[in-house]
Amino acid sequence: SFYHSLCPHIDYTDMSAEKRAECDKKLEQYFGCILSFANAPVENYPDVITKIVPIMMTPEYLAAYKAKEMAVAAQADLKKKKKDEDSEKESNAFMVALRMASNNLSPCLKCEYVMNVIRGGKHTVTTEETKIKKGKSVTVKKNHTVYEKTLVFSEYLESGLDLVKSALDAEGIQYMSIVGNVSQAKRTEMVAKINSNDPDEPKILFLSKAGGEGLDLKGIR
Repeated sequence: SFYHSLCPHIDYTDMSAEKRAECDKKLEQYFGCILSFANAPVENYPDVITKIVPIMMTPEYLAAYKAKEMAVAAQADLKKKKKDEDSEKESNAFMVALRMASNNLSPCLKCEYVMNVIRGGKHTVTTEETKIKKGKSVTVKKNHTVYEKTLVFSEYLESGLDLVKSALDAEGIQYMSIVGNVSQAKRTEMVAKINSNDPDEPKILFLSKAGGEGLDLKGIR
């Protein structure tokens, strides 16, 4: 049951069905005054669309990837000899290390995909401002190069977000970044900027796993 999942140390293995039901009832009575649940109307939430993007490796990239794979595997074998880990943890650690290492290959194919998405959202917005010159009202038009509001998420900093940031810096594209060490005041400020319609504010937002909780973002892809 859900309440038993909150107390995994209670062993149900040798319990009869009647005893389990009795135990569940006690847990429900205990946690019932602590936890409450509400079913939010789902129509107020946007649809979730999952899109898997295949990234084709060039022959040169594939060769570099396989070399990284062998290097990471060799490193994993050394760690295994020093410390006996269960196979699942060992497999997860290998895949994380390989993913981080392959992200740092040049060219970064994943980074280029993200950059193409950002470049595709580039457009021009014209604003008008009325000024008084020599006692006369004059309308001044100004063109702004803006990008569609875009959220870029990665669990990795140096081997993830920082790589795309470097590519944006090279093209002079503004962005903001919310990671774990950003203060609450700064987060609130950046969220207000990206939610605004001000064409002079950055519209590319980077989020890490530690920095992305509890943010109210509007109209962002």
